[in-house]
Amino acid sequence: AANTEDAIKAFYSIEWQSILDAVDAVWPEANPQFKTYYGVASVCVYAYKDEEGNTVLHVTFSTTGVRAGCVLGSIGFDVCLHHFVYQFLLEEFDDFIIRSLTDDMPSFFKPEVQSDDGWYHMFDRTSLLLQRYDELANPLNIYRHKDKDKTYVPPEAPAVPPEHPLHELTT
Repeated sequence: AANTEDAIKAFYSIEWQSILDAVDAVWPEANPQFKTYYGVASVCVYAYKDEEGNTVLHVTFSTTGVRAGCVLGSIGFDVCLHHFVYQFLLEEFDDFIIRSLTDDMPSFFKPEVQSDDGWYHMFDRTSLLLQRYDELANPLNIYRHKDKDKTYVPPEAPAVPPEHPLHELTT
């Protein structure tokens, strides 16, 4: 069986401090480069005309989201998610094959014993995996896109029971 996960606008939502903390823990040699790009808030200036035709300048500062096109952005994002989320899921759910593709996290599973009870056990484990993902990722401002998250089971598996929490965690 397969379960697919996608995070909602994760690249634009991740907190810079979490990237800096992860890089510091995993790859301290890269701290100077990451602090240069992500250690100081970005300035964004908006210029527009109000209802009366006056030019208005609005300045905002941001410390969330990796910069589009930034060479370090994808690396920092991946290091951060691995350090704070994926490495724990790999350890705690070793009965799953988990692969991360930046903010996508497909996982694959099958019961040890091919029986309805074996499948129901794995449905329970999948629910726990998703709940644990939320516990680890949400503090980083990363949230699963539940409308895109799917669980696919083979024809020989029973259907996920209607009252099972997996229905609330995926579609």
